Amino acid sequence: MIKVLVEHFLNKPGIAFFPQGVSEVEQTLTNHHGFKSIEKLTILNDTSRNFLLLVLDDLASLRGWASSAARDHEMDKLTPYMLGQSKEPNV
Repeated sequence: MIKVLVEHFLNKPGIAFFPQGVSEVEQTLTNHHGFKSIEKLTILNDTSRNFLLLVLDDLASLRGWASSAARDHEMDKLTPYMLGQSKEPNV
């Protein structure tokens, strides 16, 4: 099992959209091989930060998701809300 913690840096409309965005990604991921779960996480003393925890079977499943057209489509929805470039791990 592999767990990936992702933080997205978003503007105010993006912060409002984030819970819906995570839900939409979850719907897409249910069809992805190796998907286990996705969860929106909140830091209690800083609710402006936007984290999600993605759990997959293995590194191959993560790489498959990271290089998929479905992931690109989901990221396109979030792009208008992003503050600067995201830094993604090399998987």
